[in-house]
Amino acid sequence: MSAAAYDAGYGSLRAVYERSDRCLGMTPAAYKRGGQGIDVRYVTIGTELGEALVGASSSGICKVALGLAAGTLRDELEGELPAARISRLTSVPIAFTRAILRAEREDPLVARLDWDARQSVFRANVWTALTIQ
Repeated sequence: MSAAAYDAGYGSLRAVYERSDRCLGMTPAAYKRGGQGIDVRYVTIGTELGEALVGASSSGICKVALGLAAGTLRDELEGELPAARISRLTSVPIAFTRAILRAEREDPLVARLDWDARQSVFRANVWTALTIQ
């Protein structure tokens, strides 16, 4: 964990924990426990690149994914956070919609990338739009 924190630009593990709720939607310890005791609400939105999933806890964004089917994305979320209480939002928050649309528009070259690279760039753009304000 220390090496990953330093590679990501943090000066200490304490800095990771101080920003984890806002940037990760939960602490690393809660993530390690599979999201135990955490309510995660998610939406899926159709995009030109595929289905996009955004999941959030009360603390912030905890999952951004791009895939071919909404059901598969939900299964991945449940697999990543098996102890969390996961539910679908009934309406899409405007911030999620704006972040996804911005990610699609800002990188017109994303469509030329292979699938794995496309997903990585899209996820990073959406995550950044939602967590850095």
